[in-house]
Amino acid sequence: LTQVEVFTDILPAYKIAINHSEEGRVLSKEVKIQRRYEGSLLKYYTLLVTFLCRKSNQIKNKRTVTKFGIGIARGLSRLLHAAHLFNLRKDIIRSCVGLLNHAQASVREVVVEGVKRLFKADKQGDSTLEVVRLISGFAASAGARVEGSMVETFLHLNLRKVDHLPSSRNKKNQKKSKKKEPYRY
Repeated sequence: LTQVEVFTDILPAYKIAINHSEEGRVLSKEVKIQRRYEGSLLKYYTLLVTFLCRKSNQIKNKRTVTKFGIGIARGLSRLLHAAHLFNLRKDIIRSCVGLLNHAQASVREVVVEGVKRLFKADKQGDSTLEVVRLISGFAASAGARVEGSMVETFLHLNLRKVDHLPSSRNKKNQKKSKKKEPYRY
């Protein structure tokens, strides 16, 4: 958990892209330092996330989990909302959604809180959409064997900002009026 807290404090609010195509170019000293820093940050962040995801897959099917397993769930849920714009977002989301249906209530509660915080923090909606798609796919494949807390996370979605999707009949009207209006209840 200490590493998770350190990374949540120092992670930037953007994805780091490693460009290997620019290796032949002459770069300034500041740019080289920044890229070296970002590369090492991404390297160690990747190690942490893969470790957490691997351990979450190990505890996913266990009936009871130790404090270490709850710590794994807490770390993943902390990264879920704190690093939802950063790299490896989909891996974190996939691991958290798998833990939403855990047999132990304390694991589920920790992850549900992380998902709720993600829904509040995600202004763009990309991470929220990914979570909703994974939960609905999981629920469809698992049938009636889904914990109620997994479905209850949908109650915390911010549905007031959903754009109205045009039907196929109104495509001609949509082309004429390019102004999109948000869906209101």
